[in-house]
Amino acid sequence: MTRDTSAVGALGALSWRGWVVLRDRALPGRRRGTLDHVLVGPGGVFVMSRTKWPGPVAVVDGVLNLGGRPHQRDVTDLAEAAAAVLALVPDVPVHPVFCIERHQPLTGWVRNVMLCATSNVEEILTSRPAVLGPEQVQQVAEMLASRLLPVPPAATESDAVTSTRSAAPWPVRILFQAAAMAVAALLVIGVLQTGVVNQISTVVGNFVTEVATVDDQPTRKPAQDEPRTSTRKRADQGKGKDQDK
Repeated sequence: MTRDTSAVGALGALSWRGWVVLRDRALPGRRRGTLDHVLVGPGGVFVMSRTKWPGPVAVVDGVLNLGGRPHQRDVTDLAEAAAAVLALVPDVPVHPVFCIERHQPLTGWVRNVMLCATSNVEEILTSRPAVLGPEQVQQVAEMLASRLLPVPPAATESDAVTSTRSAAPWPVRILFQAAAMAVAALLVIGVLQTGVVNQISTVVGNFVTEVATVDDQPTRKPAQDEPRTSTRKRADQGKGKDQDK
């Protein structure tokens, strides 16, 4: 059976083991700041931020590098968020955890921040020394749930300080945009074609009506024939007079 290495699968496995998982929580007293996950278990409290990154991960001189680019700001924000949570439960160990969604296991530290992947986050968190019993886990979780309120749905990830969840990969975004543009183009073409067809039908109908009207009118001789006939008569009469003379 294939193991679920997604964030949902990893956190679900912890819930089955008696852990309490609080998702998308706001830090009290801060206008900007969102906690991806706050986990409470036998090993204490774990403030976890997760991001998607399939590429290489390295720690160089105490700085987290994803694909050769430093991400120390994310690590610093996460450490500060964990310190804010620690102020709410000063008697319980609070650990910041930076979790990357990937199949390859990941272990390490960036100063005081733990590194892991969704494929081995359960193993790393459950390996910490137990400091809380089952009842204490529930008590600490209830207290944190009352202080760390859920983020309103209107909040965006641009306002999140500790949230490092990446948007959809750029190829997916491009495909969605191309599909939307194609649908819009088809709708516009359909509207334009309907208008052109209606205009053509109107012009053709008017032309047919005019042709029928012309065919129904009686044929007349040009009005110029009468003056010409009168002129010829006067000329003939003149010739007769000259002959009489």
